Amino acid sequence: MSKLYFRETVSNQIFTQSPYNIREQSRIRNDQDGIFRNGGDQLITELTHDSATGAYAGIFNVGLELR
Repeated sequence: MSKLYFRETVSNQIFTQSPYNIREQSRIRNDQDGIFRNGGDQLITELTHDSATGAYAGIFNVGLELR
């Protein structure tokens, strides 16, 4: 199992905005995530932020070995 991560600075910005800022459940920070602690730093997706639209964009390349 795997997942992608974002830098905490980006997550902090996102979680101050709607609809995330009204969640009753607290979020799990990267350093509290068991998968992240076992190599998740290799799964960080770098994002760019468009301040005009508020949108974030990122690219994460995935390599596959086909047999």
